[in-house]
Amino acid sequence: MSSSLLQPTHHDTYPFIDPCGQLAGSAKGKSVLVTGAGSGIGRAIAEAFALARAERLFLVGRREAGLRETRERIGGKVGLVGDGFVVGHGEGVRDGDLGGGRAGGLEGRRRERREGCEVLVMSGVDISKEEDVEGIFASYFGSSGSAEEGKRFPPPDILVSNAGTSGATEKIADSDPKMWWRDLEVNLKGTYLVARRYIRALREYYGSTTAADGQGELEGRIINVSSNASWRYVPGRSSYAASKLAINSLTEYLDGEEGSGVVDSTTGHSKNKVIVRSVALHPGGVDTDLAATLPEDVRKRILIDKPELAAGTCVYLSLPRADFLMGRFVNCTWDMEELETHRERVERQDLLKSKVVGMFDTLPAH
Repeated sequence: MSSSLLQPTHHDTYPFIDPCGQLAGSAKGKSVLVTGAGSGIGRAIAEAFALARAERLFLVGRREAGLRETRERIGGKVGLVGDGFVVGHGEGVRDGDLGGGRAGGLEGRRRERREGCEVLVMSGVDISKEEDVEGIFASYFGSSGSAEEGKRFPPPDILVSNAGTSGATEKIADSDPKMWWRDLEVNLKGTYLVARRYIRALREYYGSTTAADGQGELEGRIINVSSNASWRYVPGRSSYAASKLAINSLTEYLDGEEGSGVVDSTTGHSKNKVIVRSVALHPGGVDTDLAATLPEDVRKRILIDKPELAAGTCVYLSLPRADFLMGRFVNCTWDMEELETHRERVERQDLLKSKVVGMFDTLPAH
């Protein structure tokens, strides 16, 4: 990444990415799945999409109380539709309602749409466990046939993988192997598992190939929360940095593999019906629970950004105008309107990707 492209400009939301301002209504009719939505950045992201008039939010996290609070906050801002039935996945998490009654379980969601946002939550989820991730999609999403029966929803239009963890700030020689590896399990493996299952859910629901009439492709979008630690040396943060650097690479691979279809030479249409674009986002320096292990002087120096900044940037990145950033790393403290003026340079020089400085991009032919 070239430091001359853009410098950090913002610490809070601004008009260009404001879900109640220039992005008002930009998520209308969309459904969004947010992991780690029970507090901090994840909560702000969920609220931003609701304010941008998303039709339905699926909020996933570990703690039921935090997810309930996120849902209540959204209700206070835009109003709620549906029962918000909690699907308890982990041990000690019960099935229950969120104040609207169970109304026949999932069947209770079959009602006429009205103003507001439908918010459904699932607690007790550890995204590093394949069975937990499978539980999200088995509970909420199904085949097109089951959706028509009203028992499941179509897969979300947008996936925001925000759930993560951060172990102790220690030198590698002094670290606890289990704690060190846990950052990789949650941040990298968890992000991988959710993205993998999301893409499969889209394929299962919509089919893997285009219809015979060659109608346009359907698009999903993945926003993976990364960090400036992925490219900047921070003493004692080796496990966290390694996990976030790997997320940048994972995102590039996701977009490279799923972001465009092979065109059929006969029809001129993509052979893939479902296109999934992916981007990695640094959410700024936000004082969340994950930052608790940082030294106090570091927290005061770098944790100066509001979660609403990352949230509004996520809404922006979900839009077609941000397609030039897919497969890349984006810092939410940059000005997105200014970043758009660099589009030609970003694409031509293939910027905002993880590379080894000084190495050739391609090996010489033999």
